[in-house]
Amino acid sequence: MKVDYRQDHDPELMNLARARYSDEIRQLRAVGFSEFCCYTELLPKYSAITQLPILILAKLNREIIRVESPLRLAMVQPILAHRERGAYALVFGMGIKFYTLFTDSTGLISANFPSQPIQDMTLKIYKTAEPRSIEDCWQAHNAEVAGFQKMGREVENLIRFESYMSISRREEATA
Repeated sequence: MKVDYRQDHDPELMNLARARYSDEIRQLRAVGFSEFCCYTELLPKYSAITQLPILILAKLNREIIRVESPLRLAMVQPILAHRERGAYALVFGMGIKFYTLFTDSTGLISANFPSQPIQDMTLKIYKTAEPRSIEDCWQAHNAEVAGFQKMGREVENLIRFESYMSISRREEATA
């Protein structure tokens, strides 16, 4: 299924995200993250009809989901950034994912919920996932980053939506 992506700075979307994920955003701010943008996944045309179960489940989970023309599902999630550490935090109904990109394009992802781990040397993408608190996941992510740095990799500290997308797309390519 082809999914398109869009960076949104719409104040209304940010307010919805702040309200829906207030506890998660508060915890992320406590460890140094700040708001970056809202990220919208646009499912294919007419997905509001063809993917009706996704719409229903998303609504039941209080996800921020809208229908855009032509009957396209648009799922909105906030992204926060930790500018000193060059990290991103994606917040959504299942939990949090932390992302760090290195200057050699290696991507590291840590999730605080059960998910498929990734160790793909070809795509240079690595993911750990296990149930844990946001703070514990962030600490584990930082430990992994330190391990990559000991191997000579440098964190890409420039926070850009395109950098986040480069990791996210490679993660999806492994699914």
